[in-house]
Amino acid sequence: MTRCLLLVLVLMLSLPLQAAPRLSLSPPPYQQAQSLQLTVTADGLLAAEALDIKPLFASFIIGQLRWQQDSRQQITQWHIPLVPRLSGRIPLPALRVGEESTAEQPLQIAPPSAPAAPDLARQAAQLQGQLSREQALVGQPLIYEARIWMHPGVQMASLTAPSLEGASISVLGEDEQTSELHQGQRVLGLLRRYLVVPEVPGALQLYGVQAQGEELEDAQGLQLRARPLRLQAPNSPLVVAALPPDAPELVAEAVRLTQRWEPTQGPYRLGAPIIRELTLELVNADPRRLPTLSLPQHPGLRSYEDGNQLQIRLQDGRLQIRQTLRQALIPISGAVIALPAIEIPWWDAVRQEVTTARLPAIDLPLAAPPAAPAVASPRQSSAPWRDWWLGLVGLPLLLWLLICQHRRQRRQPISLPLPPTLALIWHSLRLIRAGQQADARQLHACLLTWARWRWPVSPPSCVEAMPCYRTLASELDPLLAACFAPDSVAYRWPAGLTRRLLTWRQPHEPAASGLNPGALD
Repeated sequence: MTRCLLLVLVLMLSLPLQAAPRLSLSPPPYQQAQSLQLTVTADGLLAAEALDIKPLFASFIIGQLRWQQDSRQQITQWHIPLVPRLSGRIPLPALRVGEESTAEQPLQIAPPSAPAAPDLARQAAQLQGQLSREQALVGQPLIYEARIWMHPGVQMASLTAPSLEGASISVLGEDEQTSELHQGQRVLGLLRRYLVVPEVPGALQLYGVQAQGEELEDAQGLQLRARPLRLQAPNSPLVVAALPPDAPELVAEAVRLTQRWEPTQGPYRLGAPIIRELTLELVNADPRRLPTLSLPQHPGLRSYEDGNQLQIRLQDGRLQIRQTLRQALIPISGAVIALPAIEIPWWDAVRQEVTTARLPAIDLPLAAPPAAPAVASPRQSSAPWRDWWLGLVGLPLLLWLLICQHRRQRRQPISLPLPPTLALIWHSLRLIRAGQQADARQLHACLLTWARWRWPVSPPSCVEAMPCYRTLASELDPLLAACFAPDSVAYRWPAGLTRRLLTWRQPHEPAASGLNPGALD
């Protein structure tokens, strides 16, 4: 028994001792929004996935992780760039490496330093440039602030934007001008912001803004002399991390998608427009990479855009984007219109994962169209007599139009009623004749032609734009539903609708002289 215990002890001593994983940080001081380097060292040759860095997301912005193995020393190291989100005393959380865990460590993070006050005692002007952070992802926007201070005798001619290879840079918002006293002298200030969006990964260098102008000097008290002045802000280092291969193009810190309906609830009527307002809100995203919210496609629905509005503002150092899209939806057939869900995938720059902003699918219930009144058989039997009467009236009218055209060509004055009035009568007769047939599309075309002659000042482009549509919507909507249905639908023109169309008047509109459509039904 003693020999067995000694053998086990010898074997344990011969095995290499495996210490717990260790953490090491770059030398202090540590400052908010400034990068620091975290190194995790573990014994043994471990895979890159053995380290869980998710606990770091709560207090730090994570850069591109670098993993390496040392086969000689039998150790594995992970190098992680970190940017503190907050200031004060924050913990460096414990990280799990395989079956072991590192110890939690407290960190003291100093608040971000404000731009140094200008020292204009010996300088006529001073230029500073500051980037919002030193770590970013491809497609993640950064804010670059350029500040210039100058004496009243300095005149700035131009301010050149910063430059960064493989990035898009544009001016953000309006310039801010200030005026303050510095050592008893008036100092003028100018603040201009730029939106910088890196598009390639790597360790980059952003070259600062450049200012050109001139300084007016007193030459022996006789005249002012202009001295050329040129300034350049210091360069700013930037580390851009690449996105995973399956990551979406849109990168943001927050995305929210909402919708609003008018009317707020159904059932909705056929032919009556429904307004859908989609609102997309993003934080620290590239405005050029906003997703496209397309119109819904449904066989029983007509849809078109009703306006698009985009707002971009800077609040507390964060880029706030709000896009509002209005869609007009007009149901034309069916009992329920099922609209699919809307999904917008985006890369969460805070959690370093793919997230989806989603609106669930929705069903729009439609009210049943009113039943068409039955047409009596005597009225149907009188159709041939009515056709004979329409031909009797239409033939003299056609001859009169030819005479008027002949006189107009000979430039002779016409003393009788004008051709537009006669054309309105002619199209009224065509509308009456079309109402006796069951062809909804032909009736729709005759109705639009009559409406353009009826309101020539602002001719309507559709039935919904006719001034009388609101009054007669319940009788005109079945026509629209039958006209725009994918298949042929039997339709009957309601009795008395022609009379109500021809006699409809606005409260301030005088009755048309020489036209008596009351007898035309």
